[in-house]
Amino acid sequence: MTGIDYESKAPGFEALFEGQASGCRGQGENPITVGELTQHIKQQLYHGVESAIETKRLNSRKAPAFERMLYRRVFRKEALRLG
Repeated sequence: MTGIDYESKAPGFEALFEGQASGCRGQGENPITVGELTQHIKQQLYHGVESAIETKRLNSRKAPAFERMLYRRVFRKEALRLG
């Protein structure tokens, strides 16, 4: 996921919603895709994507968003395993 540049003009933020490249796959789980990460980040931006791109704050959100998504999947899987 480090190769994704949300602030570049090409291909643009909206094009990354269709990204199917995976960043992480848990055993027996679907991978976290670029599209899912992009959607997760967009949901957190109350003032829109454009202002975050202009102020160069979008790329800094990648790692924390990815970690939250990964944590949720691992936590849920462990909770189901423990019953």
